[in-house]
Amino acid sequence: MDKGMFVPLVLPLLSWPLASVVMARTSPRLASWLLAAGALVLAGGGTVVLALLAAFEHRPWLGLAAGALLVAVAARLAVATARCVRWMREVRAAAGESDTELVVVDGAPMAIAVPFHGGRIVVSRALLTTLGDGEVCALLAHERAHLRGRHHWFLAAAGLAVALNPLVRPVRTALEFTLERWADEGAARSVGDRKLVATAVAKAALVSKAGPVLAATGGPVPRRVSALLRAPTRSWRLGVAVVLAVVLCSGSTVVEAVADAATSTWM
Repeated sequence: MDKGMFVPLVLPLLSWPLASVVMARTSPRLASWLLAAGALVLAGGGTVVLALLAAFEHRPWLGLAAGALLVAVAARLAVATARCVRWMREVRAAAGESDTELVVVDGAPMAIAVPFHGGRIVVSRALLTTLGDGEVCALLAHERAHLRGRHHWFLAAAGLAVALNPLVRPVRTALEFTLERWADEGAARSVGDRKLVATAVAKAALVSKAGPVLAATGGPVPRRVSALLRAPTRSWRLGVAVVLAVVLCSGSTVVEAVADAATSTWM
C-alpha cells in the first residue's frame, strides 16, 4: 500500500497544538464544535487505516501489528462503554423521578446537568447554602446552558475518539474546558452580568472537589474566571483553518487508502 496512507496514524500527534490553537483563536461554542469534529476525524482516520492494514497488507508482520492494535482498540471501546453505562445509571439515580428541573440532594457540594428525564439540574444543599441568590441564578443558568447546548453529545464524541486513539486525549481535555466556557458565556447572557457568573464559578469551585463533567466547577476555573472578566473573543479564522486542514488531510488520505484497497481486492 502507498506510504501516504500512514499519515492518519501520525496526525493524532498534533492533538495538543491543534487544541491549543482552537482554544486560543475561536469562541467557546465554535471551538467545541471544531474540537469534537477534529477528535473524531483524527481517531477515526487512524482506526480505518489500521483496519485496512490488517485486512489487505501483504507484509505479514505489519498486518499482524495492525490487527493487534485493533484488538486493543476494541478492548478500550468495551471498557469505555461499560464506564459510560455505569455513569448513566449514576446520573439517572441522582436525577431521581423528580418532576421539576431542579433536584436538590444531600452530600458534598456539587452541581451537575443531567441529560435525562427531559433535563435535570442536580445541586447539593451544601453548595446552595454557600451562594447568594444572584449567584444561585448564575449557577443554574450555567447548567441550563449545558442542557440547552446538548453538551453531553460533545463529550460522548470525545470519549469515543479517545477510546479509539488515546493520542487525542489533549483534544478531549480542551473540549471539556471549551464546553464549560460555552456554558459560562450562556449564563452571562442569561443573567446579564459577567462578573456575577465569574463570582459564582469561583465560589462554587472553592467549596467543591473536582466536579464531574458538565459541572459548574469543571475545567481550569482561574482561566474561566479570567475569561469572564474580559470581553468575549471574536477571532475564529485561524482555528477554523487549522482544523479544516487536519480534517482534509486525514479525510483525503483515508479515502485514497480505501480506494487503493478496493482496487487491490478486485484486481
